[in-house]
Amino acid sequence: DAAGEITAEMQGTPDLIIGNYSDGNLVATLLANKLGVTQ
Repeated sequence: DAAGEITAEMQGTPDLIIGNYSDGNLVATLLANKLGVTQ
């Protein structure tokens, strides 16, 4: 699961997730919703 990997790599939950172009924005939206952070 990418959310778990990101949290482990950053040693915590990020405050902000930014996507790049359409696919990146889709992934950013899904991750932000799952982690409960701002996109």
